[in-house]
Amino acid sequence: MANNSFNKHSWIFLALFLSLNLIQAEESSVKEYRITDSKGPTGVVPGGTKEASPAVVGMRLIPGDHVVTGNKGRVELATKDGSVLELREKSSLKVEKVAEYQNIFALKIGKLLARFAPAPQKRKGFYLIRTPACIGAVKGTELALSVDENGAVQGGVVEGEVDFDTAENLEDYEKAEGVEESISTSASTEAIPVPAVPEISSGTTPVQTEVSTAPMVAVSTEIAQKEETIVGANGGIVVDPGQKPRKIAGIPPLLVGELVWFKSLRERIPELRSQWKDMDFPSQLKMRQEALRERVKWNVPAKYLLDLVPPSKQIPPMPRPDPFSPRAPKPDNLKVKIRLHSPIFQS
Repeated sequence: MANNSFNKHSWIFLALFLSLNLIQAEESSVKEYRITDSKGPTGVVPGGTKEASPAVVGMRLIPGDHVVTGNKGRVELATKDGSVLELREKSSLKVEKVAEYQNIFALKIGKLLARFAPAPQKRKGFYLIRTPACIGAVKGTELALSVDENGAVQGGVVEGEVDFDTAENLEDYEKAEGVEESISTSASTEAIPVPAVPEISSGTTPVQTEVSTAPMVAVSTEIAQKEETIVGANGGIVVDPGQKPRKIAGIPPLLVGELVWFKSLRERIPELRSQWKDMDFPSQLKMRQEALRERVKWNVPAKYLLDLVPPSKQIPPMPRPDPFSPRAPKPDNLKVKIRLHSPIFQS
């Protein structure tokens, strides 16, 4: 009996040891986006909730998080390898995917300034930025994007190159990039291995990580057939809702004033890297839980939290049948209802 008990506990210990090593291996291949600066009214809204918590410096973001800013607010996100994203005032950015092979963000409204570290093997689509009107595939680039109240987009590429495409083609990029590289694991990490955060208020749901289950299939060639608009350094783009991206000469005037940020950022990159402190899993979870228990003191507009849905996937409202149409079904009690509501029978 004693021997059986020893073997049982040995297997449990071995399983726990392997699990911990697997988590560490996955974390090493997945980018870690943290809040590195926050000024003015800002907040983080976890997926599945509508409650905004303070954007605490050092907090790690996970898929589903909305980062929001109010009047004169701004938030800076960064990774250890030098990617930096700054969200300007009155803006909303959603972290949609953080995986070994792809990172996707959704700029719903407002202005985003970003510097992305070079993608592994310069893979196209490793960084994707969605907007209501288009998507941008970034290879390792400095760019600025602005989305107005109507969903119209203006963009400028400071360095590098961005392939802009219509919002409808997001799935083609996701499918191709998800299978372009031979991944040894059975399922790539879709989010950081952080368990669900406990409910922080009534009516909210905990944040949960996701795991990709995309099958390994042949790489799709559909992307090459799409009408992309490739914008290089010092080039611009304009996209109206429902229209194809249109290149313009130079960076849009709306974004020219933001170019000074990129110059100062390049000087700050070494400082950001030197100040980066690795945090173990318990420390990250504790910081996140403590931050999500607090509430911001400014009202986050509901439109900041809406998901971006391509027009082809939008479900049109179901038309209400006219009960007096000759083709409409006539329930047995229809005549009774009409009779009771007729002015003739009202006193």
